[in-house]
Amino acid sequence: MMNSQLTKEQIDLLYKYVADRDVEYFDVQVELVDHLASKIEEELDQHPEKSVEEVMKQTLKMFKKRDLKQVVKEKEKQVGRLYRRYWMEGFKDFFIGSKIFFTIVLMGVLYIFLRKAPIELVKIVNENILWPCISLGIVYSIFIFFRNVMMPQKLSLTSYRGVGTGLVVINFYSAAKLVLKFTMLGESTYPLAATLLISALFLLGTTEIQAYEKLRAYSRQLYPEVFKSVPKFV
Repeated sequence: MMNSQLTKEQIDLLYKYVADRDVEYFDVQVELVDHLASKIEEELDQHPEKSVEEVMKQTLKMFKKRDLKQVVKEKEKQVGRLYRRYWMEGFKDFFIGSKIFFTIVLMGVLYIFLRKAPIELVKIVNENILWPCISLGIVYSIFIFFRNVMMPQKLSLTSYRGVGTGLVVINFYSAAKLVLKFTMLGESTYPLAATLLISALFLLGTTEIQAYEKLRAYSRQLYPEVFKSVPKFV
């Protein structure tokens, strides 16, 4: 809770102080300002003879720019750990959770196609999978970019990976093409191996996108004020 002894103008000065020192994430600004305000309150309680302005000046001198940057780095590491937790939970859900039926259907349909389809058809798919993957990747990247632009404040949670997540869809093309080359388009065909590898690639990419979306949903819960001007579907 913010210090009741500080006015709104003084709180705004604290926000300006951390923002001017390259702390661009609003969530990190909130944590730092809350910490600074607590330090100021503690000092005022111990030394009531001092003015708020004097204590603010002394307190801010204690925090150097490199110290604030270190806080930002620690926050980014924390967000990374949360992302990896969401990723692991999402990936396991495809095999031991509610999405296992989807995994079975995906692998079953893909296996039947690779085993029954003529090699010429597999070649056509292999040669024409590029543009759909690139198109989807670009569209998703643009979508991420513009919905972040719509936010009045930048958050560490929504900035993690960000537009780069769209590259996962594009990279799927190269990996899937390589798999088909060595499992289906050689002298011998291995539809089961191709099914397992391509399914794994698809699920890995899907899990990465889901993890990013969970980070965004979590940030909306924590900082609803940042999303007031952002449509709920975005």
